[in-house]
Amino acid sequence: MNKLFIEGFDGTNGRAEVYEVVEIDGSGIEQVRYEVLFRDDRKLVASMGEASVLASELAGDSRFRDPGAQWHDLRR
Repeated sequence: MNKLFIEGFDGTNGRAEVYEVVEIDGSGIEQVRYEVLFRDDRKLVASMGEASVLASELAGDSRFRDPGAQWHDLRR
C-alpha cells in the first residue's frame, strides 16, 4: 500500500487531511481510493472530489460550501 498526502483543510472544527491510497489487489490490479482523516476517524471514498468536500465539511472549512452563493457574490 502506498499513501500520498494530497491536501489539508483547516477550519472551525479542526484539521482534516486527504490522502491518496494505492493498493494492488489479488489479481495485480492497482486500486486507487482516497482517505479522509479527521481526529480519530478515517473514511475511504472513491474520488478525490468527494474526499475534498467531505474533509472540508468535517473541518468546518467553507471552501466548498454553497458554491451558488459564491457565484452570486462574484456577480455583485
